[in-house]
Amino acid sequence: MATVALPEFPTGVDLEDYVAAFLQCAGFYTEKSLIESGETTIMELDIMAWKPTVDNTQHALFEVKGGDWGFADIFKVYGWKTYLEPRGVKAAYFVAPQAARSDKAVAYIEDKCTEIGLTLITHTDLDSLEGRFGELGLLPHSVNPDAHATWRFSFWLERQMQKVVGDRRKDRRGDQGPNAIWAYQELIRHGFLQARALRERLASMYQAHFDHPMLAKAVAAELDGNRWDTRSPSSGRHWQEALYKSKHTLVQASMYHEHRAKLAILKGAIEYTLLKQQGALPQESIVRFLGVELPADFLPDTFHNAVLGLESIEGFEKVASLWQSFLWKWGGFFLVDYETEELSALANEVGMTVSAASSAMGIYDILFPIQNGWFYSGQGSKILKLFPCQFRGIGAYYRREMRGAADMREAFGSLPYQHLVSNLAQWNNSAVSLLQYGMPNATGAS
Repeated sequence: MATVALPEFPTGVDLEDYVAAFLQCAGFYTEKSLIESGETTIMELDIMAWKPTVDNTQHALFEVKGGDWGFADIFKVYGWKTYLEPRGVKAAYFVAPQAARSDKAVAYIEDKCTEIGLTLITHTDLDSLEGRFGELGLLPHSVNPDAHATWRFSFWLERQMQKVVGDRRKDRRGDQGPNAIWAYQELIRHGFLQARALRERLASMYQAHFDHPMLAKAVAAELDGNRWDTRSPSSGRHWQEALYKSKHTLVQASMYHEHRAKLAILKGAIEYTLLKQQGALPQESIVRFLGVELPADFLPDTFHNAVLGLESIEGFEKVASLWQSFLWKWGGFFLVDYETEELSALANEVGMTVSAASSAMGIYDILFPIQNGWFYSGQGSKILKLFPCQFRGIGAYYRREMRGAADMREAFGSLPYQHLVSNLAQWNNSAVSLLQYGMPNATGAS
């Protein structure tokens, strides 16, 4: 079984992953590397975190510095927070190494940060960083090292998928698929900052969703040599190999971004539901989006049905975090023989009851209805449809680590399914292959 190691001393984006993984372990919904730009880049945020309650829907931004820093950096983050306050960003954290500063100097800087509404988190090493998060209540419980490592792998895998798409734009300049995925990726990645209001953000997500109804399959069909068609693409060799043999990273990246868009819409539905319950939804009758005037209730019936469905779920404000963990940490599948235990663990991560989490797992069928529902069963797994195999590999890795097993056969070989172990190993190996993409002597991602 293939393996790959995390950096022992993370720097740069790896350090951002390290911090974001803490937040995920604490039940936050996180978004990374958000950019607002037009003629020029206005800002680029490291991490946006969200942990709503029925009374509070605010977001918090985190800036992570790995090297030298000073008040210029602090005031830059203060400016970002001030600029974003109308969009619900009410807290900001500046994470940085203490370096050569004395405790007295750090205390002085902390006082100045408090004056302007920022929280300074300094650390001397990775252990002290975890301790500071705990002191501030950002980690309400001890961090499971397997869960923390899994999130770090997941964020790394996300970046690798983005790298593959960027490289394919250069390698396959005559194809429309790589450019379509890239545009979709950028819209999803930057939607929070680009839109001034919730309805505008939902409009942009839905426009992309409806404009690319079968993006992954269209990419596969183009790789087969067919014309570009996102409405009724053919089902050929590349599509079948992507679905059943964990091949073709470009197709897998399309699946990934399609689910990222769905998750963004789900988060928007939860924000909408919270504002509705608080009586805080804007009362405008017309929403302007991309120069077009739309009725304020332009969102599809499936969206409003999902809002009603969310209102019936205890702790519905945690459903986006539940689904984010299910997708990018648990790999978009349950092992049938352990489904009750896995659902219980997933619910516990975000503070939901098992009953509520079970209801929340049906929200995709309301928000994005498809024939026969979003899950199918096979070889001991209950699997989300059209989900990238590399992220299933993340889920396979996490389950093996939880059991302290050396390989998939040791972890799951006793279960009565002929191909379960080989499926889990295949998914794991596809994730490792993509994580190794671009490394010296690596074979690369197909």
